[in-house]
Amino acid sequence: MSKHPRFKSGSNTKDELLEEWLSQWDTINKDGKVSLAEFEEFYKDVSASIDDDDYFEVMMSNAWRL
Repeated sequence: MSKHPRFKSGSNTKDELLEEWLSQWDTINKDGKVSLAEFEEFYKDVSASIDDDDYFEVMMSNAWRL
């Protein structure tokens, strides 16, 4: 978070940025943790917009450095 442009400019704190990030992922239990179900739900929506499974696999591998 310390390299985030809004943190560097002083417009947001690390906690504010973390809360914003969690709001996209922590959607089922809203407990401050991203469960496997929440992770899968997020990527189910993402994968629906990608036509090619091979490309989705490459995208995931690159995003998560797998």
